[in-house]
Amino acid sequence: MPSSLVQGVVGVLRHEGRLLAIRRAEGIRAGGWWCLPGGAIEPGESAEQAVVRELHEELGLDIRPVRKLWEWRRPDGTLLLHWWLVEAMSDPAESRPNPAEVAEARLVSPAELRSLHPVLESNLLFLEHYERTCEPA
Repeated sequence: MPSSLVQGVVGVLRHEGRLLAIRRAEGIRAGGWWCLPGGAIEPGESAEQAVVRELHEELGLDIRPVRKLWEWRRPDGTLLLHWWLVEAMSDPAESRPNPAEVAEARLVSPAELRSLHPVLESNLLFLEHYERTCEPA
């Protein structure tokens, strides 16, 4: 495992058959790209703690981690993402995107997420896994 491995989390929030997706704010890594919300796991933090913190920071949402769905490692070995099914404690349609991190938030079907441009590759790979293995919302 590379010494420069960064670990992150992605929150998979389902609501009425849709997934909560974000377009990342300009000026941050992957600015302008669509993805599911998440970010880096900070030192001393568990994946569950990180996904709770990230969705609160990015969208003002209070969530509860339900279970880990998937894991993806960047081919160069420098990034490992943990994909977590999460449950919102309030209506995700009422999220309050943090403009420093999120340009836009939408509830989308997997097909709609694929049609947005550009979408982070890891999210497209996750959708393949999600549609094969996860129960409908």
